[in-house]
Amino acid sequence: MGTTVCEPCDRTFINEDGLRQHNQSKHSRLFCARCDQYFPSHGARQRHISNSDRHHVCVKCPHKPDFETLNGLDGHLTEIHVYCRPCKKQFGKEDDLTKHDIAVHNLCQSCGQYYNSSNELRNHLITHRDKIIECAGCYAKFVLNSAMVLHLEAGTCPSGTDCASVDDIAFRCSQAYHYTTEDGSDFDYTCPSCPAEFSYISGLLQHAESDACAASLGQRQPLGRFLHFLRGQI
Repeated sequence: MGTTVCEPCDRTFINEDGLRQHNQSKHSRLFCARCDQYFPSHGARQRHISNSDRHHVCVKCPHKPDFETLNGLDGHLTEIHVYCRPCKKQFGKEDDLTKHDIAVHNLCQSCGQYYNSSNELRNHLITHRDKIIECAGCYAKFVLNSAMVLHLEAGTCPSGTDCASVDDIAFRCSQAYHYTTEDGSDFDYTCPSCPAEFSYISGLLQHAESDACAASLGQRQPLGRFLHFLRGQI
């Protein structure tokens, strides 16, 4: 059976666990248990903890707790100190920090997840919305009109509607000149408010729902009128 030796006191242990317990008990000022590493001085150990990616210390607490992950430290700073680490900003109330996180760090208040951009957050928030849009051809329900039309284009609706049917309806609508392209384009559809073009009208509807430009699905808008016409044709 192999043995392990404590370097500072030259003591032998029969296994690594025994050595680790000894180090934590007798050499805590020189030994980093998380990294399993000795240091020549307490100052060297402290510099290691300050600079290591494996240590995340709360400098606001008198006892300087050390968290294994940055998420752990952020959770502690939020709950205990009402503090935003990335912005180095203290808040008087938890509600103020939450509002800051939503506005600046794209926090989803419903599930506590952070997103890289406001657009990513907006797309995620769709998952929390109720499915209230009923299909024009069956009883299936959707969160967005674009998802409902995609369901029709995919040919999965019991009504038998498919992509060709949706295209035919879109081009027969009296508002078609607002959202269809001219001859020679590689795409059939164009946004009424910007130059963006699309192969499928479901893609155009998704674009309008994303707030990427001024296009909307309002009842008096061309795409809104198309949706109304669609329901009367299936």
